[in-house]
Amino acid sequence: MNKRRKYTLFVIVCLILFLAGCAVAPVVTREVAPLEEEKDIPVHLRPLFEEAEEAFQNRLYEEALSLYGDIISLSPRDGRALMWARLRRGEIRLTEKNYSEALKEFALIPELKRSDRLYYEVRTKLARVYAGLEMDDVAVSVVEDLAGQNISPRLQAELSIIMGDVLAREGNRRDAVSRYMTAIDQSDDKAMILTAREHLEKVIENDMSVDELADMADHYREGYPAGYIAFSLARSHYESGDTDTAAALMNDFLTRFPDHRRSGDARDIYRQITERERVDRYAIGCLLPLTGHFASYGNRVLEAIILASRIFEPSSDSPFTLIIEDTKSESGTVRESVRRLAEEEKVMAIIGPLSGDAATEAAVEAQERGVPLMTVTPRAGVTNAGRYVFRHFIDPRMEVKTLVRYARENLGMKTFAILYPKNSYGTEMMSHFWDEITLQGGDILGVEPYRAEQTDFGREIKALAGIGRDGTADTSSEELQPTVDFDAVFIPDGYARFSMIAPQLAFYNVTDVQLLGTRLLNTPDLVAEENEYVEGTIFVDGFFQDSFYPHVRTFVDRFYLNFGRSPADMEALAYDAARIIFTLIEGGVEFRDDLTDGLFFLSDYWGVTGETTFATSGDAQKELTVLMVQDNSIVQIN
Repeated sequence: MNKRRKYTLFVIVCLILFLAGCAVAPVVTREVAPLEEEKDIPVHLRPLFEEAEEAFQNRLYEEALSLYGDIISLSPRDGRALMWARLRRGEIRLTEKNYSEALKEFALIPELKRSDRLYYEVRTKLARVYAGLEMDDVAVSVVEDLAGQNISPRLQAELSIIMGDVLAREGNRRDAVSRYMTAIDQSDDKAMILTAREHLEKVIENDMSVDELADMADHYREGYPAGYIAFSLARSHYESGDTDTAAALMNDFLTRFPDHRRSGDARDIYRQITERERVDRYAIGCLLPLTGHFASYGNRVLEAIILASRIFEPSSDSPFTLIIEDTKSESGTVRESVRRLAEEEKVMAIIGPLSGDAATEAAVEAQERGVPLMTVTPRAGVTNAGRYVFRHFIDPRMEVKTLVRYARENLGMKTFAILYPKNSYGTEMMSHFWDEITLQGGDILGVEPYRAEQTDFGREIKALAGIGRDGTADTSSEELQPTVDFDAVFIPDGYARFSMIAPQLAFYNVTDVQLLGTRLLNTPDLVAEENEYVEGTIFVDGFFQDSFYPHVRTFVDRFYLNFGRSPADMEALAYDAARIIFTLIEGGVEFRDDLTDGLFFLSDYWGVTGETTFATSGDAQKELTVLMVQDNSIVQIN
């Protein structure tokens, strides 16, 4: 290597180290330079070279780099195989956007004469490296040096793309588009054409101003890239808030280019523009029974929604309007009410109804109208109507899930018994509890039903505890010898029956077991009269007035201040349902579909009825509050 060559290489390496961290704007091509005649590769290196080329073509770049490295080590310094190996290694580094390493590889290729076709390959790749390192002046000089030379259409197209990238970076986007179009016209290589189109579309869709797009739209009325320009111009007007112009341009785009790649996006934007005209994002419908048999529930829920909207708070500047429809405790007129709220009142969403029949009818109509419906009903399956229907209620399954998890994980309990009433509620809760125990790895050692009106539970308790299995008579409680092999007993019943069962368990010496109940026990009546036998009982609920969480206490205080009474479960559920909707809208949601998506993507909303998310079914999923009877009071323990 002569001194001048050594000096040049030294300068290039220094330049590499200096520019290693520069930003890049790559030309990404999937095509590769065609290999010269096989005669240029020494016979003993051809098998290795073919293996390297196969790895290169299949994009197994690490393997290809290693194989080309082997070729370099086995080739003379001015050998043809070494030149091609260096070129390929440089191309791989270009693909990786590692411009510094690519420059090293190209710099190590021996000097070539202009008569050598490999000269133009290397110089074109060097222009890409300089453009990638944003050394635009050097890149342009290389491109200009190659202009007019007898080079392949593929390389001419690549040089045009490089110039397009430089011009785009300089802000000359119209000329950049012209260069990309030249590349498309010059090349018959599919990969090179695809690269030119990718760069052109990026400039049009991401970089051009409204004025530039309007000017381009006049120049390109038909063919490629007229569709991209028309769509980008319409979208730019939409993003700037000029929805009238955007709607007209988007409609024109869809008429002229119905099968364009961006037609789906155009339809979504056009729908959003038209929906903005037919939906008041701050109008919320309330579909509640305000007269009739269920009027007391409907009015309580309405108070909770009003509190959640904050429209009557002096210190609040709430933008919301509540449009209230009375279902009259009937279901026959509900679908018409949904239609009126969705189409005439243009509400963003509807809260309600409460009863199962009304909720089912409303769900069908809401789904057809495409308006989000948040029901507050115990009726399971109402969300089957479709993706616009949600149910915010405490499901029995989530109740037993929280209860069992606390018993298993916090109390270390493994074995359980169930004593349940033979009614629909008791049977359902027994089934859910049994399923959850099995799912969480516990064991059910005994299950006994009793009549719902029963007051003496001796037979059932003795059956659970194994009393009398040896045939001996039961003459007194002291002679009763139970076999208590379970850690806890689950009793899914109300406070009155539960208060009867607890002392009878003690009478039959079934002690030192944990009593577990349901949210029916969350009432002051459970501890109205001192009952030592219910002490330590554990159950769960979504809402607990005396919670130690500050946001729950604030809700209770605000509700009492506004309405002169304390809230119950229904009010708390309605309050959370409304606040979830209001919060999403206040966060920037403008369209019904976006609100629907926001509900599905809701992550652990911390409300007064626990942490809330929504399953894909539309049903609420909650982490509930764990409660215990302690010192004749109900207290929160988790």
